[in-house]
Amino acid sequence: MVLVVAGTVAGHGRGAAQSPIQIPRKVMGRGRIREGQKTFIPLRLNTANVMPIIFAQSLIIVPGTIAASAQSDLEASRRVLQRPPRRCYLITSALLIIFFAYFYTSIIFNPVDLAENLKKQGGFIPGVKPGAPTADYIDDVLSRITFPGAIFSRS
Repeated sequence: MVLVVAGTVAGHGRGAAQSPIQIPRKVMGRGRIREGQKTFIPLRLNTANVMPIIFAQSLIIVPGTIAASAQSDLEASRRVLQRPPRRCYLITSALLIIFFAYFYTSIIFNPVDLAENLKKQGGFIPGVKPGAPTADYIDDVLSRITFPGAIFSRS
């Protein structure tokens, strides 16, 4: 329990993975020069926020609600999923939260648009070609940080 709390505090304290961006120097007419910049794309650790928890709880509550109103053969599923201390409830909840964290992140964050905007501005990630490889790189980073974000939101 102490390790989960410590990991959650450390993860939320950091809050974002920073991917470096290089924007080259640019001449903007009449001798005005915009200096090159080094900046970062802040990719949030918990991009989906609380939405995976809301979706997961909604799906877990449905069988119990149907069984309670129908008073039918679904009574056993209601007993299994209704009370939070049950192992089946905890495992189902954790898996659904992780699934919905990836699902919701893929809906709200579009790495292709971000890569295109970087390309239009002349920016690039050092060591990654502009365009589709940049989108793939951002998608890979986002996929790697979504799992710890889902675990931290579960705790």
